[in-house]
Amino acid sequence: MSNNIMPPYSVELEMEVLGSIMFVSDTLNSIHNILDINAFYLESHQIIYRCCLILANNNKPTDPLSVINWLSDNKLLKKVGGKNKIIQIADYGMLCINAITYAQELMDKYLSRKMISIGGKIASMGYDMTQDIQARLDLAEQEIFAIRNQSNVTTKDKIQSSANICADILQELEELKIGQKNYCINTGFDSLDKLLGGGLYAGELIIIAGRPSMGKTIMGTNIAFNISSSSKKPSIIFSLEMSAKQINMRYLSGLCGITVEDLRAGNLNISEWNDFLAAVNKLSEIPIFVDDFYEPTSLQIRSKIRQIITKYGKLGVIVLDYLQLMVNSAENNVTLKLGEISRQMKLLARECDVPIICLSQLSRNVEERNNKRPILSDLRQSGQIEENADVVLMIYRDEYYNPKTSERNIAEIICTKNRNGVTGMIQLLTDLPHCRFKNLGFDI
Repeated sequence: MSNNIMPPYSVELEMEVLGSIMFVSDTLNSIHNILDINAFYLESHQIIYRCCLILANNNKPTDPLSVINWLSDNKLLKKVGGKNKIIQIADYGMLCINAITYAQELMDKYLSRKMISIGGKIASMGYDMTQDIQARLDLAEQEIFAIRNQSNVTTKDKIQSSANICADILQELEELKIGQKNYCINTGFDSLDKLLGGGLYAGELIIIAGRPSMGKTIMGTNIAFNISSSSKKPSIIFSLEMSAKQINMRYLSGLCGITVEDLRAGNLNISEWNDFLAAVNKLSEIPIFVDDFYEPTSLQIRSKIRQIITKYGKLGVIVLDYLQLMVNSAENNVTLKLGEISRQMKLLARECDVPIICLSQLSRNVEERNNKRPILSDLRQSGQIEENADVVLMIYRDEYYNPKTSERNIAEIICTKNRNGVTGMIQLLTDLPHCRFKNLGFDI
């Protein structure tokens, strides 16, 4: 960038906002949550804004006289240009039509200046070959996301009136009534959707937990397939245990009715080969993305999700398989780290307005009981996982423990937590050789 190009700022806008604070008593209450002190380019304006904040915090007026007196008492009046400068700025308050809009414009300019600064930092990091490239990329993304978070503050008022919220709810219900919109995201399993009040909901964190071999991965990937297949919205599977090829091989097995073992061995006759090719064509049309990067960080997951959203639009669902693999079990404070990761996933679900399904292991406590059906406290290294989750589903297959059970090929999906609905249990038919669950046709 040429040195002749000035960074984005507006002295006039700054004076109008400051003038409005001094001229209209309620201005500061409306803008202080969105206007960072560094949004003012001139140091003198930063000082005046800080003065107004201090006065307001002490329940004192922010009129010109009060500002002049405070600055004088703190030996800052001369530094900002004297008494006449304060009066001049106050006069600008009469010209300020919408202080909130102007404050947002100041923040836009400030964030633009930060982008320019960060661009320089990122360029410097590009030359620094002493650090690992992945570490540098993470740092660069952190800088960008920090700007994004500040930007969100200026565009969304976090405090909303009940009147506005009720209006939104009314609109949603009216749209549901006439069939214009469906805010539920169907899982493809009728009984599960009924239990969950219609299906999954955007912004929710769903935990699917179970002991090994219960079918967690199958359940999570089946839901992703069903959602993307019906809605045509892209879904992302972060697979920390299985490769992308293995995940897709499972999908193909379910579509063509040939076991994974036979597919891997290539034991296909002419008819089976044609079924397999048909399955390949069908799967190729369904927007499912699989990331099998080993031990991704929350930041890396967020970055990849943003890339998919930018390119393909709103997501159907995100699946993480599974939580415990994001933390080295040999590390200290594993429980705290898992709790923080689940919190990050919850925030990400709300930020991207998409349901996130996190698979989770259950502790060995299950094996020590006569009744092997899992309960909420069985979540392995649970910490705050269950607190952050909106829905917790646990999978139990009796035939795993009792081969002679009458309930063969049956999986119990036990809802142990449902923040916005009821808990309970439904049953699904298992078809494990073809890596799929099916609707059983009834609830219990």
